[in-house]
Amino acid sequence: MKRFVFCVIVALSFTWASSFSEGIQAFKQQNYKEALELLKEAYYDDDAINAGYFLGKIYLNGLGGIKPDINMAETFLKAAADSGNVRAQCLMAQVYAEKYHNLAKAEKIIKENSVPDCKEVAKKLQELKKNKNNK
Repeated sequence: MKRFVFCVIVALSFTWASSFSEGIQAFKQQNYKEALELLKEAYYDDDAINAGYFLGKIYLNGLGGIKPDINMAETFLKAAADSGNVRAQCLMAQVYAEKYHNLAKAEKIIKENSVPDCKEVAKKLQELKKNKNNK
């Protein structure tokens, strides 16, 4: 019986790794529609919370022709950020700026982190500030 349970656990771990790793591979190859499906499967079926970072990035930026959806992006990014994913926290800065117009909170997050996603969001924040000042 123990052997059977062990085999089931091993098989399930390979299934999770497959959806998640295949989703990341599709993301890296810029096949965002395939990545979206695989990462959703990993997120919902296998509790792969870090898939939320990639899903959020796809929805936030409308990658690969996917319609941008800031609400979906926020849902996925918040879950990943709350689990400690720093890159997701940086993308949440963009959500705070674009959805809630909370530039102060967005800038605070950017200053606290130095990963590449924060640098990308910092550039977007500068554009938002520039456009706001020109109005």
